[in-house]
Amino acid sequence: MPTFEFPTRNILTTGTGLTNTVVTISANGDYAAMVFVAESAITAKKIGFRTGTVTVSGKTIEYSIQTVGTDGLPTGTTVVSGTTTTAPTSNTWNEFTFTGTGSLSRGTLYAVVVKASDASWSGNLPVRTQVSGVEAGVVPYSVAKEAGGAAATVSNRNMETFYVVDNAGSPKVYGWPFDTDTTTVAIGINPDEAGMQFLIPTTVCSTYRVSGIRVATNTTLNASAPNIGIAIYNWNNGNYEAALDTNSFPNRAQALSAAALGQYEYYFDSPPTLTTGNKYVVSLYTTDPAFTTVTLTTVRGIDISDTLKPAMWDNTNDYEWNYVSRALTTDNWTTTANRALSISLVIDILSLPSGGGSTAANPLVGYVR
Repeated sequence: MPTFEFPTRNILTTGTGLTNTVVTISANGDYAAMVFVAESAITAKKIGFRTGTVTVSGKTIEYSIQTVGTDGLPTGTTVVSGTTTTAPTSNTWNEFTFTGTGSLSRGTLYAVVVKASDASWSGNLPVRTQVSGVEAGVVPYSVAKEAGGAAATVSNRNMETFYVVDNAGSPKVYGWPFDTDTTTVAIGINPDEAGMQFLIPTTVCSTYRVSGIRVATNTTLNASAPNIGIAIYNWNNGNYEAALDTNSFPNRAQALSAAALGQYEYYFDSPPTLTTGNKYVVSLYTTDPAFTTVTLTTVRGIDISDTLKPAMWDNTNDYEWNYVSRALTTDNWTTTANRALSISLVIDILSLPSGGGSTAANPLVGYVR
């Protein structure tokens, strides 16, 4: 049967989690660039990027999408561009709107470039170009031209953090709008249970099942710790309801001499048939709520604006993916905005959309296998 992983674009952190690094624009001509492959034919209207502490003010900043040369660097040939003298806001996401629009071709390399373009430039503009602590990749990657020096690709960069907004406007968001994992959740003390409320739209299929989850976590070193449980529920507007299915697994760290940091896979033994268009919750929990000596497991997570979450799947707002938790496994759920755990669902399609249709739920990525 067709199987896919949801969200299609998700950071499963490794080690101690995500950390930010920056390219600092401090001299005229300096720039930070994030090179990427366009995943669809996009009519680009805006770019978004995240800053560090900005100390520049009133200087001309040029922002653009450029072609990429055989050396892997931006060519200076712009597809679309704009300028501003308004300094970006520090330590947050900033959006710049281009003068006009530019067409990007699917499968082609481009560079998002933020550049100092002012002979009297002074001050720093730190652009957070990347988060580390994820599985390394080749594309996207970063390019830095700093302190008046030469441009060069940046080594040891794992996941670039930027996004492009289509002229159609939100939620046509493309890219990697992730930040550091302040969302990490220590399950076993408070909360006893945490997970993700989700909805798969009717355009994907009619019925499906969540056969399991992939999760980034580090388990406890306490040998007496209880099992780790996974569960799936009807959302029921966040009210308590018995699980549709649960399963439990020995704490991985019980057999280890060091903290078990990494990615784990857990599968349900009798996954229920689910219906698209309905809301559900998948969670991890402690099988012994009375065990409060140490954390059972720390689930890694990411910070991502709810308005940018469409970049995690097919650039529409048809899906839902919201962080939920509860202090006790018998409580109602509490939803926290602008967060997500590093969890991916392994989904089996059981029946096609009513009236026919395609199982290729994401035409941009083609993730159904």
